[in-house]
Amino acid sequence: MAETKKSGQKAKTKLRRYSSKVQYIQGDVSKLEDCQRIVKETVDVFGGVSALVTAAGYYEEELLADVTEAAFDEMFGTNVKGTVSCAKRRFLICALQKVAS
Repeated sequence: MAETKKSGQKAKTKLRRYSSKVQYIQGDVSKLEDCQRIVKETVDVFGGVSALVTAAGYYEEELLADVTEAAFDEMFGTNVKGTVSCAKRRFLICALQKVAS
């Protein structure tokens, strides 16, 4: 996790060359609570979410016969559940913002 945070902060520093409106929010997109927190913190910092780019992905190359249930759950949780959870939370925030305006 420390390496992930370090690389996230490094990416933030590089992106700051192009805009001061950059924020790094660490989370595990395979966990619903983290997806909700990520979207909430984004709204808190920027006032809303106008776009969502999902780029988290996990894949461990191995023979299909060797894929364990735990490995599948980890891959599915990151690649599918994370994308759906973030998009769902983002949609809810947008719907609430539309009702409030």
